[in-house]
Amino acid sequence: MMEHYRAQSVERPAIHVSIGEDVEEQCYHWVEVGAEEEGVPCQRVQVSGTDPVLLAYSAAQSSRLGVGVGVADHRVVLHEAHMPAGRPVQILDAKNGFAQVCRMAGSSAGRLVKHMPLRFPEDSPQSLSEMPGLAVRSNDFSRSPALASPRWTTEVVTTNTFQTSPQAGKSDDETIRSPGAEWNISDAKTVARAIVRVLRQRGDT
Repeated sequence: MMEHYRAQSVERPAIHVSIGEDVEEQCYHWVEVGAEEEGVPCQRVQVSGTDPVLLAYSAAQSSRLGVGVGVADHRVVLHEAHMPAGRPVQILDAKNGFAQVCRMAGSSAGRLVKHMPLRFPEDSPQSLSEMPGLAVRSNDFSRSPALASPRWTTEVVTTNTFQTSPQAGKSDDETIRSPGAEWNISDAKTVARAIVRVLRQRGDT
């Protein structure tokens, strides 16, 4: 009986997702869809607050996989447990609708777990536009003459050491960031690949 109880009480590894109080429940569903497309399960967790960065950070800290997603204030944030609280892996602007962005964040979260490159707004535009029940509106890439410059805000943040030694991560001065800068997609992908490469070298999952 005790062994059965212990087995039930052990939480399965999953990406943790926290959504703000003013966010529709359906947003969690779309994050879950994106993650499960990568073969990684999700679990919703209750975290108080309205800052999506802090929601994502708290979710990552409680996840056995060390990966969390926060949804609030028209933003969807991907965080990793080893990153400083204010330095998320990815921030997506969802002012034109949460569904597509949440699904993309879920997919990126799953890929982060598997040490694969993250998803970006220009990836598979046709599949995003054909999601059932979705109105693409201003983010319809099939109508955009320049897929490399979609009307999404994607911010990728990493550190130059990523805590690879006992002394790493002690100072925010060591953090490389480009706040408010216009990232082109090539630069953002390069940074994302660097995150994945360091995680793979560390052997973290």
